[in-house]
Amino acid sequence: MDELNIINALSGGSFTAAYYALYGDRIFDDFETRFLRKNWESELRGRIFRSPINWFRLWSPFFGRAHIFAELLDEALFDGHTFGDLMADPRRPMIFIHASNMASLSRFEFNQRQFDLICSDLNQLPLSVATAASSALPLLLSPISMTNYAGQCGYVLPPQLKELRKTSWGRLRATQLRTYLDAKKRPYIYLLDGGLSDNIGMREVLENTAFYGDIESTFVSLGAKQIRKLVYLMVSAETSPDPDQYILNEIPGLMRVSRALVDIPINRYSTDTLEFMKQSVEQWRTQLLDRPQGVESAFTPDADIYIINASFTEMENLEEQIRLMNIPTNLALTGEQVDHLIQAGSQLLRNDKEFQRLMRDLAAEDAENLSPQNPDSESSRPSTGSPTPPF
Repeated sequence: MDELNIINALSGGSFTAAYYALYGDRIFDDFETRFLRKNWESELRGRIFRSPINWFRLWSPFFGRAHIFAELLDEALFDGHTFGDLMADPRRPMIFIHASNMASLSRFEFNQRQFDLICSDLNQLPLSVATAASSALPLLLSPISMTNYAGQCGYVLPPQLKELRKTSWGRLRATQLRTYLDAKKRPYIYLLDGGLSDNIGMREVLENTAFYGDIESTFVSLGAKQIRKLVYLMVSAETSPDPDQYILNEIPGLMRVSRALVDIPINRYSTDTLEFMKQSVEQWRTQLLDRPQGVESAFTPDADIYIINASFTEMENLEEQIRLMNIPTNLALTGEQVDHLIQAGSQLLRNDKEFQRLMRDLAAEDAENLSPQNPDSESSRPSTGSPTPPF
């Protein structure tokens, strides 16, 4: 965990990522009681129905259920902390929380690059607002709205963003980002659950590498040096409907249809992104092997890339997979469900072949470094550093 540099998080994963980035190892002591085992749906209903003030606030077209949820998160989980508090400690991993823009159906990232486009300061934004926006599942929570102040701060479009248009992936992303520059056409930004646009947080990785052309150039731009092992860990807790719900000759109700409208694009998008990622990793491994000797590189000569997929779709036991994927996406889980999910996450990680290969390779390196023939190797081991993200 000390080597963790970047976390891309969205939807329910944004709570875990933000809490870890803020409090570090404390997450292993109190996150279960402060978040996982708490009935947030009950808390939200109580905050709405038992407070006459919130009745009137919800009548406003500028205030919704997600705003009340953000207030709950701020009080019970994030203790009033903002993104500025994360920036103040460089030892923490960088955290990129994603939401989905309703107008463009694209990814909205809570980082200063994105906020420069709308002339805003991310440091002042509470973590509770970002996580509430990233988890604002349609029907369950309302969208979170933000004001676009583009054109009021003298922002100049960086050349990197213009160059991004040279590739197909980059061309689409550049078009999406440039739309924020016209505040007259887009005065407000409405955000929903991040899973609707990128359910496993890997689109940014793929887009950045496509922009720079290869894995070597990407990490040179990050300022990283002497990388021995590049590890991508992907976690996807997608859901799947129970087939028994569709055995009767009756028209599905509104809630079932609504859930399908959310699950279908999320699951399809996750599958496509995962396949793109696997193909890309194979290409990146080849690029590292084909590097000319003597050329300065961000990677060591024996560097390798690992892609670990700790997702429900990788569960070998089909019955167990179905049981896990039938756990609904909501803000309240039973104690049994929480126990089951924690156990499944551990099992998925330990059983992943790439994770096992990583552990074997690390153990072999440790054995070599501690051997009598190589007594000084431990002190000369290179570091990956703490990279700065490109545009």
